[in-house]
This record gives sequence, C-alpha cells and structure tokens, in this order.
Amino acid sequence: PASSLGLPPRRRRPMTACRARWPGCRMLSRAISLACLAGAVVLAPAAADAARRPSKAARLIGIAADRAAAADHPVMDLPPGLRRQVLCTALNVYHEARGSTRRDQTGVALVTRNRALHERRSYCSVVWERAQFSWTRHRVRRLVPRDDAAWDRALTRAMAVVAAPGPADITRGARHFYNPRLVRPRWARPGKVVAARRIGQHRYVRLRDARWYE
Repeated sequence: PASSLGLPPRRRRPMTACRARWPGCRMLSRAISLACLAGAVVLAPAAADAARRPSKAARLIGIAADRAAAADHPVMDLPPGLRRQVLCTALNVYHEARGSTRRDQTGVALVTRNRALHERRSYCSVVWERAQFSWTRHRVRRLVPRDDAAWDRALTRAMAVVAAPGPADITRGARHFYNPRLVRPRWARPGKVVAARRIGQHRYVRLRDARWYE
C-alpha cells in the first residue's frame, strides 16, 4: 500500500550478514577504504613517472645510436630522421640474421623495406609492430647489440637498403621470412605461398593472401 504522500513506504535496508554477525564490520569497511585511498596517493606518482619514461623502442634505439657513434659508423652522418630508420632496420638485421650470410642479412633489411613501402609506414613502425618479429618481445637489456663486429655489419646492410637507392630485391618482393630449421609457421604452408626463395638460413616467401600484395 502507498503512504499518505502517495509514495511507496520506505523500506528499511536489510542488515548484511557482516553487520548482523559482527558490529565492528563498519569500522573495518572504513579502514579498507582509507587504505585504498592511501594506496592511490602512493601509486599515483609512480604511474606518472612510468608515463614519462621512454618506450622500450626509444631506449633501445638510443643505445644503438650510442654504439654506432662509439664505432664512428657513417650512419651517424645521416639526418636524424633517416638515421633512426636505419637504426631500427639494423636492429632487425642484427637480431634476425647476425650469424648468417651477407645476402641473408640484406634480405632481412629488404623485407623490412618492402613492408614499409607497401604499407606506407616508417621502418621503425614495421619493426616494432606487435607480434611480427619475435626478438622485440624481450627486454632492452637482452636486446643491446654486444657483438661489435656483427653490429657494424648490420648497420652497413641496413644503410645500404634504407639510405641508398638500394640493391636489387633478391627476395623477389617477399614480405615474410622464417627459419625452416626452427619453425614451421601456419601461414607458410603449401597452398598459402606463391613464391619462395632460400637465402642463407631463412626462407623468404610471398603469400597468396591478397591483403599483403594489393
């Protein structure tokens, strides 16, 4: 039935099990709330500091540039924007093929270029795209180039592909590669590949999927 004001009668909130069984429950609830607020105050500066911290890619590129400068590599004479693209490509060459042949290292740089040109993106965005090159998942400490000779070769291969008119595409337009001794990716199964070529330790492929070659 309605009340005299035409409104339904106010119902009393039932006591929760906590209040019914333990009178100090309200005090505990307040204590938890205060603790949460204190945690928010403590964590806020740390979160803000993390937001200001350079990304993993930026930190690694900075370290790579320092290594190149210490070795007095010609890449440091390039304009800053172009130098950054060469450094990203060189990191890809270093981590994907530093123990392989010169042609294989050039092939990795060419695949990076083919993707960048086709997708109209920077070389760095291609290299650091999520789930494309497995080495990018590791921490910066593990990714720092420590083999000076191999790093110098990677810089030279990348510079020849990115900064110069570029060598002939020995990959025949491939935008994917893999090491058949280590993996057998689903996307490279028979019927999904229209062209393939073995260079060094990698197999360079063109996929039948038109999304990659429109």
